[in-house]
Amino acid sequence: MDNEQQKPRVFRKASKYGLFLGVAVFLVFSVYVFYQIFTSDSSTAILGVVALVYPGALFAGMGFIFGWAITLLLVLPRAQDVSRKKVWQLISVIAIVLIAWFGYNSFLKSPLPRFEGSLAISPDGKKIAFVYGNSGDFDIYVAEVGQWNATRVLDAPVADDLKDASPKHLSFSVDGQNIFFINNQNTDYGKFEARHGIENGYLYKVNLVGGDTQRMGHMTFSEALQSPLGQSFYAIQSSRSTYRLLELNERGEIIREIHTDNDARADDLSISRDGKTLFYTETRSFFRGKDFVIEDTFVKLDPSDAKETFQTTAAAGGRAYIKPEGDRLLVLKGQYSAGDIYEIDFQGGNEKKLTSFQDRINIIKIVSSPLENQFFAIGGTLEENSGYDTIFFSDSRSSVSPIKLSFPVE
Repeated sequence: MDNEQQKPRVFRKASKYGLFLGVAVFLVFSVYVFYQIFTSDSSTAILGVVALVYPGALFAGMGFIFGWAITLLLVLPRAQDVSRKKVWQLISVIAIVLIAWFGYNSFLKSPLPRFEGSLAISPDGKKIAFVYGNSGDFDIYVAEVGQWNATRVLDAPVADDLKDASPKHLSFSVDGQNIFFINNQNTDYGKFEARHGIENGYLYKVNLVGGDTQRMGHMTFSEALQSPLGQSFYAIQSSRSTYRLLELNERGEIIREIHTDNDARADDLSISRDGKTLFYTETRSFFRGKDFVIEDTFVKLDPSDAKETFQTTAAAGGRAYIKPEGDRLLVLKGQYSAGDIYEIDFQGGNEKKLTSFQDRINIIKIVSSPLENQFFAIGGTLEENSGYDTIFFSDSRSSVSPIKLSFPVE
């Protein structure tokens, strides 16, 4: 058999087995995606199908190349008179190594520890609390401001009924002795969210000294924080397109519904020091013509009468948090969390720029200290794609700078 007849047969065989493996990989991935859809909230179905297209095609393509390369590598040594045999063998080896490298880094390599988007500061401004760890093992730490020696107060995976937990939305109690947090229960809901997903979970508190945890009630929330007056909690129950703003008693039971919206979700809840002003972000998603639009709106609300006293549209991904005094805002200006932090009044005026990140830092959380002109933010460098790897700190005497935390030796 001459070269021109042998060569196509070799490559047809490699293509056949590559196609077979690619289709098999795509089918397995499809089964997994549809299982996630049908075992989670039905509102994720459309996003789930969308999520299937790109990674499904990627995995199928990788399966095809891997099958093609393996087959070619096995068949070529027995093929007769195929020109450039060593070149094709080298190409096959390179393809196999690259796919193996991608698979290892994507699925097997242990991710670097990082900060979750949770950060709280104690009422006296002397301690910060944050969530730190890697996939499946996030713990709550506390550090003294200025000392930066981190102490673990909750080892989530070994705490009672908190196995595989991912604590979120931290806040200190009024007396500074406890930390409240939401355990998101690792639910399937929100896995296909285009932006940061909303997951409801139980409200817990953990004592800073003994590390004892206690679940507060049997309701689930996406965020909750204690009133500065210490008599109640304010909480958000949110899904992809609806939310309820609630007042809870000390047992985590609903006292009243303050506000509800059936066409938006809500997050980034903050409160003034006197307890008279709640501030949060509403997010709406809709089609404007052929364009899919995500629109954020900042809302200021008096919890006593549920009256909205301020509302302004922000850029998608923008964030804003009320300062303890209740008269100013810390705002992230930028597209999809990349930008700089400003201080503004409720009319959007008297603007003061506080950072010079120049869109190089992705900010996920901002917290204003009760001490004058101090704030903290969690972020990560976009160039390195490192996730949220840094806590930034600013006070009245220096510019914004990353802090260097010292973690306990395991």
